[in-house]
Amino acid sequence: MLEFKEVVVGYKKTRIIAGVNLTLSKGEAVTIVGKNGAGKSTLLKSVFGLSSIISGEILIGGKPIQYLNSSIIAQSITPLFANSSVSPELKVRDIINFSIDRRCLSDEAKEAAKSRYCELFKITHFLEKRVSEISDGMLQRAMITRAFCLDTPLVFLDEPTTYLDIESQLEVAETIKNIISHENKGVLINTHNSLWVRRFSENIFRISDGELRKTSFDSLNIPKEL
Repeated sequence: MLEFKEVVVGYKKTRIIAGVNLTLSKGEAVTIVGKNGAGKSTLLKSVFGLSSIISGEILIGGKPIQYLNSSIIAQSITPLFANSSVSPELKVRDIINFSIDRRCLSDEAKEAAKSRYCELFKITHFLEKRVSEISDGMLQRAMITRAFCLDTPLVFLDEPTTYLDIESQLEVAETIKNIISHENKGVLINTHNSLWVRRFSENIFRISDGELRKTSFDSLNIPKEL
């Protein structure tokens, strides 16, 4: 479980978001929405020391993160940050292998995770392609696959629909919903995408005026037919 308790986050002493009270447990999705620059990514980065926790407390498994080393955090949570850079010379298989090889898993478990998630997210047919040979949408699908291949209990997805066409947005969303329900993973999603907000509407939080507040799909005035 990941918990934010009365957290204020920012950079150095500059406050970006205050009043963060949020829990992410296994088997559920939490969706965060907000305008560009509202601080959605800043909030995620605070877990990994990439932005400052000015006050309050973030806990993983009931333990404050300041007492956990980076390897312990990495065994619990996998992030996919927006605009992650990847060498154009890498093969898609290399992206997957490099990530999962750092996990403390048996060889059998690593291979099983790679095979399962590459098939689920439908990237098996271009694993041998170089990044320079595939579309941005195909690369984004591969990066999402990589996040789940690490097989941590919790996953962060920062603007995961970037570059995905509408069909892929829907397909990937349904795949992730099935993973959450059948594999008991917790997924935290930052998104502007109304299709995804609709499909992950159980626990929605909105950042507005520098504060995080729980809200509902209906209050966001998104057309229900999406």
